Amino acid sequence: MAFTLFITSPRGREYRSLNSPYESREMARSTIRMMLIDSPTSNEETQVFIARVLDAPPGETVTHEATGISFRTEEAS
Repeated sequence: MAFTLFITSPRGREYRSLNSPYESREMARSTIRMMLIDSPTSNEETQVFIARVLDAPPGETVTHEATGISFRTEEAS
């Protein structure tokens, strides 16, 4: 099943990842990591956050507290 990754900026602007649709949710990992590259959180904390995004049910929004960036995956149509 393919998935689309939606990203919402701290100012509320939502957009679809240019790499969407992904063949699997796991394939979105690198995109999420790149969005958080300037995050003040440690690499370990970032990895835990990415896992939360990828484990969240489709349609659920997960917000990165330190940056305010939100991520949501949905089944691609």
